[in-house]
Amino acid sequence: MRPETTIAKIVTRPSLTETLKALPISEPTVIKSKQFKQNSVRNAISKLNRKGFAFDASEQNQVDQITVTRTK
Repeated sequence: MRPETTIAKIVTRPSLTETLKALPISEPTVIKSKQFKQNSVRNAISKLNRKGFAFDASEQNQVDQITVTRTK
């Protein structure tokens, strides 16, 4: 007699690094704090910059958001 098996629910969560990689080049994009925290965005940008990507980030004159521009 086999016990009943349950099917695992596949949970996908947003990937910050994949989101940043998918940004269009030279187009400023706003990322809200509800989506990703500013510190997390800055850390991910730093790691991606070491891998050959290039990003600019600015929080100047903004509340609860960060503007990210992919330059390379």
